[in-house]
Amino acid sequence: TGHTAKSEFQAVVLRDCAHEAISLLSLQKDKQQVIFINDIAQNAIVAGDTQRMIQVFINLLSNARDASPENGNVLLASHEDEYSIDITVTDEGSGIPPEIQDRILEPFFTTKEPGEGTGLGLAVVKAVARAHHGNFSLQSTQGQGTCASVFMPFAAI
Repeated sequence: TGHTAKSEFQAVVLRDCAHEAISLLSLQKDKQQVIFINDIAQNAIVAGDTQRMIQVFINLLSNARDASPENGNVLLASHEDEYSIDITVTDEGSGIPPEIQDRILEPFFTTKEPGEGTGLGLAVVKAVARAHHGNFSLQSTQGQGTCASVFMPFAAI
């Protein structure tokens, strides 16, 4: 995931990072097409590393796209309080089977076919969230989809 010292953190506009990730993923014409809805607030700004946050969105959005039905919706949203911001990525996929939910964040664990994924995407998301003094979680209901949440504190820059 690389390493950026906290002293090197800059103001990161999370909506812009998500937009960049969506733009990059839209270039993959051979992948299933979904509708990305970016409802992250423009004022959702944290102290961090822009490139690492774009990588978080690429990982979350590509997983959501792969899990979703063709032309399904993937919703990006933000919720904030006075201390932190919660960024969510919610898909309309089939959900994560209960028997593997405990393992889904393990490095190298993947549900994808060989050559389609390394099993590192969610582990990277978790590591980047922690490097930004935040956390990462998944909530999934089989048959109803998955919601990935990245919690990050507001921080002085």
